[in-house]
Amino acid sequence: MRFRLFDCKKKKLYSFLSVLVIALIFYNSTRTGDESTKLSDFAALVISKILVFISGKAAPNWLKDYLYTDFLEHIRIAAHFTEFFLLGLFVSLYFKRLNFDFIMRLGFVILFGFLIALIDETIQYFTPDRAFQFLDIATDMLGYLLAVNIIFLMNPTRKEHG
Repeated sequence: MRFRLFDCKKKKLYSFLSVLVIALIFYNSTRTGDESTKLSDFAALVISKILVFISGKAAPNWLKDYLYTDFLEHIRIAAHFTEFFLLGLFVSLYFKRLNFDFIMRLGFVILFGFLIALIDETIQYFTPDRAFQFLDIATDMLGYLLAVNIIFLMNPTRKEHG
């Protein structure tokens, strides 16, 4: 009985964390282009300060130029990847504990991630100065599928009980 209660608490935790990450994803999608750029600028500034602190030297001009141009795009890509990696972890951990066929659970988890990525880009399509981008869906799914792979496919036991 104690094991079932503990497992039930874990399922509730994973479902709560999944909803929290989805809320973060959708919240970020509703940010206008200007707000999104300011957030990326801030992240680039923080990363450049960390690099200067670690190296003990001022950043060379070429690095400053990179950090405030090309690097912003890399930050956006990393944000998509990371958000969906976390979502993939929590959703996989939740569904891994259900008593469904392994292939059915895995298929549902993958479909769920794709639908969230599709909704995310659809929200951005209707947000000022944002756009629907297939590259973002691909990046989202790479992060998501890496997490799914870690949880579902790298674990040798395929039958879990919940």
